[in-house]
Amino acid sequence: MLLMSVVEENEVGREDVWFLDSGCNNHMCGDKTLFSNLNESFRQMLKLENNMKMLVMGKGNVKLQVSEFVHVITEVFYVPD
Repeated sequence: MLLMSVVEENEVGREDVWFLDSGCNNHMCGDKTLFSNLNESFRQMLKLENNMKMLVMGKGNVKLQVSEFVHVITEVFYVPD
């Protein structure tokens, strides 16, 4: 599945805009309220491409509505930072 997003320059600061990369290794979300289910006992340390480390505070599913379709992204990491 390929999902694409275009954001106008004046909307960059909006918190409800998503950038999706269908080729990434790990999907991450920092907003706990967007999870349809969340296992908060899951913990893992992630090392990013730039060697920065992030603590994963849970894992679950996020539902996104794109037009009239609802897409479920599974095994999304909850990274509040």
